[in-house]
This record gives sequence, structure tokens and C-alpha cells, in this order.
Amino acid sequence: MEDNKSDSQKQLNSDDDWFEKYNITLTTLQQEYLLYINTLKDVDEKANKYLIVVSIFIAGFFSVASSALINGLRFHINPLDFTSLLSIIFIITCALTALFASIVINNLLNSLSFVESRRIFDLESKLNETSEENSLYYKKCLINSFQEAINFIEDSIEKKQQKLSSVPKEIRLFIVFAVLSCIFLFIIKMIESV
Repeated sequence: MEDNKSDSQKQLNSDDDWFEKYNITLTTLQQEYLLYINTLKDVDEKANKYLIVVSIFIAGFFSVASSALINGLRFHINPLDFTSLLSIIFIITCALTALFASIVINNLLNSLSFVESRRIFDLESKLNETSEENSLYYKKCLINSFQEAINFIEDSIEKKQQKLSSVPKEIRLFIVFAVLSCIFLFIIKMIESV
């Protein structure tokens, strides 16, 4: 009789222990799921900020390039004078600026593409499905669902971040060539005005 009480007490303690472990795990996974959803939003926000910076520099570059400064360009190849050389260098830097701008914009737009996120299963249908089972089984189903959703979202975040990883370097190159183009254009205009 004592052994039966002892065994049933151990079983109750074991069930309570598992119940508590499932509660802790479920709470942790809920927080991690929300964290991953926010991280996915943060990646999109970062891409949007990069796009705004690039747009500002593109607008500034084209306003400078389309101004009256462009009238100073000359392309006399025979004989090649200093202004013609700077004009050719200006065209080359403009082409590189356009190239890096298009690469940056393409990468940013690719990173902003829709990425599917995984939702938790329909709780009401899962409750009906597991109505014959105990609450530990239901919590196990919830834990599995949260873990699957987290793993799926983690893959989506990684794909988005890979597309954004080269953008800072490309933005720097775009800005460098845009500034060089503007400097060459100002130098040409200063030489022309002398």
C-alpha cells in the first residue's frame, strides 16, 4: 500500500515537473517568436532607410549634374587638353555612379520583396483536435508550432539580411563616385571661368 502511494506521488511530481517545464518553454518560445517577427520588421526598416539615403544622393547628384555646370564639358581629343581629360574622367565617374546606384537600388528592392512568415496554427481547431488528450499534449503541440514558425522566420530573416549585407559597401562606392563626379565638374567649370 505504501509503495502504491509512493509511486503515485512520484508520478504526480513528475507530471507537475513536466507541466512546469512546458509552461516555461512555451513562454520562452512566445517571446522568441515575437522577437523574430520584430527582427523581420527591423530588416525591412533598415532597407527603407538605405533607400532614402540613396534617393537623396541620387537627387542631389542629378540636380548638380543637370545644372549649368555641365556646359563646361569639352571633348577635344586631338589635341587632348586638360579640360577634355577632366570631361572624360567626369563621364567615367558618372557611369560608375550610375552603375553602383543601380546595383544598390536593385539589392534594396530585392531585400524589400515579400517574405512569407509563418503563423501559429488555428488554436480553436487544435483545441478541438486534442480535446481527448491532456493539457501536456496540447502544450507540446503549441511548442512544436512555435518552434516551426520561429525556424521558418529565421530562414526568412537570413535571406533578407544576405541581400542587405553588401549594400553599405555599394552605397559608399556610389557616394564616392558621385562626389568625384561633382568635384570634376566643379574643376572643369572653374577652369572654364578663368
